[in-house]
Parts: sequence; C-alpha cells; structure tokens
Amino acid sequence: DICYATRSSTAELTEHHYNSAIAVWAYRHGVPAEAAQHLFNDRVFQGLGYYRGWNAQVRALQQAFAESQLHAHFDAFFLRVQRTGSFMHSCNHPRIHVLVRLAQIIAQELGCAPAVLEQHIEVDDFLSQDSWPLYPEVARSLSIPGGSYRWRFKTHTLLDGVRAYLDFAYSAYQGQGIAPDDIAVFAWAGDRYDRSDALYDRVLGAELARAA
Repeated sequence: DICYATRSSTAELTEHHYNSAIAVWAYRHGVPAEAAQHLFNDRVFQGLGYYRGWNAQVRALQQAFAESQLHAHFDAFFLRVQRTGSFMHSCNHPRIHVLVRLAQIIAQELGCAPAVLEQHIEVDDFLSQDSWPLYPEVARSLSIPGGSYRWRFKTHTLLDGVRAYLDFAYSAYQGQGIAPDDIAVFAWAGDRYDRSDALYDRVLGAELARAA
C-alpha cells in the first residue's frame, strides 16, 4: 500500500514522502476519513493484489543478486532475513540487521574469513525514523506473526490505528495546499503493484458502495 504521491499540477512530492495508496485515492475522491478507514480490510487488499506482491518482490531481489558478485549468497542471505519476520521499515529501507548481514557477506567476498558471518555487530538504525506498518491482514497472508496499524514518522510521530493515520495524512495534504483533485500516486520503476486508477476505482468504489 505504501507509495509516493505528488501534487499533479507541479509534480511536487508530498511533504511526507511515504503515503498509503488507499488514502490517496480516498482523499482524491472526497471520501471522509471516517468512511475511508473501512477501506483497510482483507477484501480490499485481496482485490488490489497486495497478497500477490511477495513473490514478485522476492524475484526482483533474487535478480539483483544474480546480476552482482553476490549471486552465490542469495539463498543463505534471504532465508536468514526471512526468518526474522518483517525485515523492512518501508519499501526501500531495510531494517539494520539486514544491512549488517549484507555487509558481512560483502566482507567475506573481499577476503575476510568465513567467521565474519558469525560476528555480532550492533549498528544504530537511523533508517527507523520512518516506519511503515505491516498490516495485520497482510501479515496473516504471509504467515508472519504480529502485524499492526502503527505508523512512525520522523521518530517522534506515532500514529496508532488507521483513523489516526488518515487524519494525519489528510491534514498534511491540506496543510501543503494540495486540493483533492490535484493529488496522484506517483509510480516509480521499482513498483511491482498495479497502481492504475481503474483498479483502485473498481475495488475501492465497490467497497464504498457495499458499506453504504
């Protein structure tokens, strides 16, 4: 669900770069936060293809390894980090233990003894300032314990629950002077999801009609 969004008229990114694609759609279509919070559910996630994203992302990561000098390490690397559960803060920020493991593999490739893989290394996780939640429904689909609707922005802003996030996002768009008809999801090359307006119109429109 995480995406970038822009002011359509200027291509300017939203102040908080991470956005919910569902929230952007709801804001653009004038759906009040009270109603939009009910769009975050299993039926919607299924319809939008969120449960099918895992395999595509794994293949993309595997391809990145295959095109590098680390191709022989993918299986061991990925199985290890996969066992840690949710290992990403966001779509492009891995948790620190993932980067540590990658650094250890690179060190071994550069000539360090294999024992480097067993060293305990602690590094401050500066990427944790912004952390996007793994929604509970998505966590269940991947058999990952936990899952939550708790967002963190710039370390000190914690948002518990979908309604709290929507109020925050809507207020941020309004504070930036972005009108509902002037916001759009920004699709970047690495996005493996179908972000087409037609898909979101069909799935989210049907969900709103069902709730009416």
